[in-house]
Amino acid sequence: MALVGGSRAVRIGVEPIGETTLAEYKEAQNKCELVKKGAACHLDRPLRLHIETKKLKAEVETRPGERAEVWTTGLEVRCRDV
Repeated sequence: MALVGGSRAVRIGVEPIGETTLAEYKEAQNKCELVKKGAACHLDRPLRLHIETKKLKAEVETRPGERAEVWTTGLEVRCRDV
């Protein structure tokens, strides 16, 4: 999912870790949604989160039992344990 505004852009997405089925891959893609002025991702199992801006690329993996929420507002990215 790409969020573009003016000259700024943020790309954020989620994918499963390891071998998965097509259904699991599609379900992981639906973990992120557009919200007012940004996007929110809900991580509730082992998943790989990708965040990319013009100057930065980052990947974060959640482990079994971990739960997190990640959201963007403009170019600001915030995370919290749930």
